[in-house]
Amino acid sequence: RATSIQAAFIVTFPDLVRRLLSVFELFSLNLFELGLPLECMGLSSFLYRLTFMMIAPIALVVLALPISLFLLLRRREEWRAQGGVRALLLYVLPMVLKLLFVVFPLVSAVAVQAFDCEEYDNDEAWLRADFSLKCGDLENGRGSTIYPTDEYKRVRAVAWLAVVLYPVGVPLLFL
Repeated sequence: RATSIQAAFIVTFPDLVRRLLSVFELFSLNLFELGLPLECMGLSSFLYRLTFMMIAPIALVVLALPISLFLLLRRREEWRAQGGVRALLLYVLPMVLKLLFVVFPLVSAVAVQAFDCEEYDNDEAWLRADFSLKCGDLENGRGSTIYPTDEYKRVRAVAWLAVVLYPVGVPLLFL
């Protein structure tokens, strides 16, 4: 996920590196960088995009279980030989691990972006990933305490959940 390092961690690469990485943007699997009409899909706000990115892989994992069960029941001998539920878990596990390996950096990058607010001289802070979302008001100018808006509090809560599930949870699961 080198293509998202600049956006997620506010790193500026040299022009040659940026051009090289732009070639790989097509393969980044990030739906939000493909220019799709997100408003039509109900994903216009950062909160909805973050929630979608966090829940979609979990939904795919849940869908993988009945699909795998159906495929295993078609091969009854393997189902009986490996003991039913054990066979199902052994069949679905590689698929789930591959999915988590692919979505882990995507969700992690979006979750980290939720904590990056741009502070302005008018004592306001706005989310860099979505400048329509006001993070809050600053107490005494730049670098001081931000009093978050209610909407930004919700975004931060979902982002913390995403951080616990993906950047922390997925490596623990792989361990």
